[in-house]
Amino acid sequence: MKMLFRILLICCCTFLITATFGQAKTIKAPSYGYSFTAPVDWIHQDIGNGYHLLGSNAVPGFILIMPHTYSDKTAIKALAQTEGIIDQGISLQAVGAVEYYGKNGISGTFKGITDGELAEAAALCLFSPHGGGILILAMTSPAQFNTTYMQLAEGVAKTVKFSTPVESQLAKTWRQGLTHKKLVYYNTTSTSSEKNTYYLYHNGTFEYAGGISSSSTNYYSDQTVTISSAGTDADAGQWTVVGDEQSVQLYLVYNNGNEALFNLQLKEGTEAQILLNGDRYFVQDLE
Repeated sequence: MKMLFRILLICCCTFLITATFGQAKTIKAPSYGYSFTAPVDWIHQDIGNGYHLLGSNAVPGFILIMPHTYSDKTAIKALAQTEGIIDQGISLQAVGAVEYYGKNGISGTFKGITDGELAEAAALCLFSPHGGGILILAMTSPAQFNTTYMQLAEGVAKTVKFSTPVESQLAKTWRQGLTHKKLVYYNTTSTSSEKNTYYLYHNGTFEYAGGISSSSTNYYSDQTVTISSAGTDADAGQWTVVGDEQSVQLYLVYNNGNEALFNLQLKEGTEAQILLNGDRYFVQDLE
């Protein structure tokens, strides 16, 4: 199983917000099945995809709350210990042991790089009884990090309430629009061509087929082709669309346990093409 914690790339220095301080308030994310209460005098920003950012003019750093899709607490604990939290621009490794937290979570301290800056974070990963859950990161620079940040993460964690996710109208529209479609990606150069296809079926299952054909400098020479066969555990599974009224993602759960999230966007000026994580895919009816 692959750990995919998508984290906003923010410099881990003092997080100053020029806004009016507010009182503690409950932040609800019904499309992702959770809610929490922000600390008093911390400023809240909904940054999309179920992510929520909290900053303070008094405390260096920030608190980031984001949903995750994992349910195997033991597996995630082991991965967090050995692989840390890794994503584009993010490389945080565990400092000491990753521990179980209460009945439904794991916790630990992580240190490394965030967007080219040294960073240290207190992390709490909570698991929902409805599947998935949230990750809470209280992060700052290593020079400013102390036990206060785990206290901040725990303070937010104690207010978290999980619920059955409610499908947003935007997610429903996308899900209906993608049902029984195939999504096809092409990328062709003078020496190679790539084609990836996702088959999204009525019953919520999907299959994937893709590969790259490459040639030598002689354009007319024999080609070497690598094509993955659809239908195997590594190339098939369940699909759905998740998200709120701001943004949605195509969520794939492979039969071998791997998971993938793709940000969904309409390609401006056409109904036959969409963007998956910024890459253009053609939308075609299944025969």
